[in-house]
Amino acid sequence: FVIFYGSGSCKGYIATDVLNLVGLVYPTQGLGVATSIASVFGEQPIDGILGLGWPVLAEDNVVPPIQNLLDQLDQPIFTVWLDRHVLPLENKLGGLITFGALDNANCDAEVDYVTLSSKTYWQFPMTSFSVGTYSSNTKEEVISDTGTSWIGAPAAAVKGIVKATGAK
Repeated sequence: FVIFYGSGSCKGYIATDVLNLVGLVYPTQGLGVATSIASVFGEQPIDGILGLGWPVLAEDNVVPPIQNLLDQLDQPIFTVWLDRHVLPLENKLGGLITFGALDNANCDAEVDYVTLSSKTYWQFPMTSFSVGTYSSNTKEEVISDTGTSWIGAPAAAVKGIVKATGAK
């Protein structure tokens, strides 16, 4: 396989292994074993990527792990909580993925479920949003993607968010 990301690429071969995710077991999970990675990946405090996307986006038709485990989950959901701690030496979580339930410890108890507009990315229509003092009522198609290192948005929205948050 060869995968091109915005920050680099990797290549390797597809292998099969037993997936055991905290007691959720799938005996023949396909996975990519990288034999060559872009240098930027080697500089990150990670060991790999766990795909949470839909099968249509999967490399070489390998069914993503979460899809193979759906029937074993208490609920067919997962919660992603991202935190700012990214250095392993800090001995703090950089985030948490909760499979089969809501993460009530780190995430808001009020959930706003929306219907996906595409089962490619986690894509849905957004009618408005606000961050600090910035708000927008422009309807857009958006995606939520934990596997990317960038945020894409219209220039006016980015400018407003940067101003409201003091981001650099």
